[in-house]
Amino acid sequence: CIGLGSPSGFVGGGWVDRRSVALYQLAALRSIMDCYRRASPSRSVEVYAQDPVFNELDVQLLSSLDIAVVSHPAGFEMVDNRTFLYAPGAERKHLEMLLAADPPLVFGGPLEDSPSETLAGFLSKSNAVRMPEFDANGHAFWKMSLYYPYANGSEA
Repeated sequence: CIGLGSPSGFVGGGWVDRRSVALYQLAALRSIMDCYRRASPSRSVEVYAQDPVFNELDVQLLSSLDIAVVSHPAGFEMVDNRTFLYAPGAERKHLEMLLAADPPLVFGGPLEDSPSETLAGFLSKSNAVRMPEFDANGHAFWKMSLYYPYANGSEA
């Protein structure tokens, strides 16, 4: 998980309560973890989170949810072609670096808005399912999608 934000930090003076957004995004990540573990009980899954705004309370919260916090740049170095990249708040420049590692599943975006060469290359081999509007907090998953590879390397 890259770019979650702080679920317990200060609001920061913006017009969006980033804590609320981070909590909804964290709940979604935890739900994904639970679904995966139920579907594949014999396979272990390790979950890591990196964000420079995490504070001690965030680290304790994430640890209690079985999510290990790593310091920059360790999270970037863990992404490879076997990673589910959960990047709900990752900055565009970071997404470009992360997508170069070719993760098969990516949650975040939007990537389609004026893509760079790196993003266009990733999109050319990916399907996308856009998240429906989330009524409880429209900012939590605004224009985000799940990106996954085309079946057999060709467009579905």
